[in-house]
Amino acid sequence: MTIQDCTTGATLVSQKMYLTPGPLVMAIKGYWPLNQFSIEGIAASYVPAAPGQSGARLFNLMPDVVSAGMKAGGTTLVDGVKFTLGSVWAPVPDDQTQTYVAFDDQTGATLTSDSFEAPSSPFVFTNFLIGMRNATAGSALAPRFVPLVDAPEQ
Repeated sequence: MTIQDCTTGATLVSQKMYLTPGPLVMAIKGYWPLNQFSIEGIAASYVPAAPGQSGARLFNLMPDVVSAGMKAGGTTLVDGVKFTLGSVWAPVPDDQTQTYVAFDDQTGATLTSDSFEAPSSPFVFTNFLIGMRNATAGSALAPRFVPLVDAPEQ
């Protein structure tokens, strides 16, 4: 796997990896500049949710947040998600738009929020939490969710 600068085309990292079959999200975990990092695959596979339900999970990819959680509709869906790890699947209503809120477990402070429509049953989605906790709002490193439906082609 080779990661290149999108502006210059210069190679930033090149690493041999064995990939699992099926959909896969690749993440660079670490700090910029890339002097201490790892490249890891995050499987987009899941156990289908119950009929009429979708599922949501949180991946904490914020290096300055030791542990994060996620709420929707005032209910905590997942909690205690350490940096570089993902949560269990939490059931959420399918085909319904909700506001998902990420919070810092240590301080209880809200990190970011976003509205997302959960996919139809039996599909699920992952909210990838990225950025830096203390980055300026609106900056490239501001905390945000990147929601992706897992294995939508299945």
